[in-house]
Amino acid sequence: MWPAREIYRQGLEAAKESFDRALDNGQTRDAAVHEWPRLTLQVESTQRDAFVGHCIAMVGGEWDSPGLEFKVSAHKHLTRVGMYCCETGSVVVTTWADGLVGVDFAMGRDPFFLPSFREGQRVIHAPHFEHETYVGGGEFVGLRDGVTDVPVFTIDGRDYVADAGRAHHDCKRIQAWSFCSPEEWGGPTYCEAGQSKAWDEGRTERGDRRGLVVRVSGQAVVLDTPMAIDAARDAAASLE
Repeated sequence: MWPAREIYRQGLEAAKESFDRALDNGQTRDAAVHEWPRLTLQVESTQRDAFVGHCIAMVGGEWDSPGLEFKVSAHKHLTRVGMYCCETGSVVVTTWADGLVGVDFAMGRDPFFLPSFREGQRVIHAPHFEHETYVGGGEFVGLRDGVTDVPVFTIDGRDYVADAGRAHHDCKRIQAWSFCSPEEWGGPTYCEAGQSKAWDEGRTERGDRRGLVVRVSGQAVVLDTPMAIDAARDAAASLE
């Protein structure tokens, strides 16, 4: 636990300062608690690296400590490790492929500890896909309380909706979603505003579009399964 103590101390102090500012600005205590933000901390690299190593060791080790939870999530362009301490808060360290590192503290259990839609999602290698057409990720902007038509693209005879794209060196990847009819969907459904609220309240992971109702060719559909569309020209670049 020692690698986490100083980081948690900094996080709690920053959270208290944020809470006090909210009260000074006229917010009620309940509102200040409800809107408690995730806070970015400035942590020395040696301390941060010790924390990351501790989390990784605890994820794979045999230990029994009720109230503590550890998680490691590695993707192509970033790695996240985190520790949740019951009745204290969460620390999440994000390391991007370009070497940038961020340390965040949140009161309570951070949504990072929810099952992630990014984990285990299928990657479709499509080197001839016109990546630039779909990198905007703005199809859902303006939906709010209504249902709006969104464009689709087709790969191997299957239609998908593009959510957002990113480019990294020679590898270009798009987050996409397959969809089904409302009758086939068994979970909760959202408009864009309702889904954003679920993210803000930590009920679903930010960026998880499952359950969002959109309209394709005039028909209401529900986004159901995440797919990563890899438009890298080099097949080796798509390896996870």
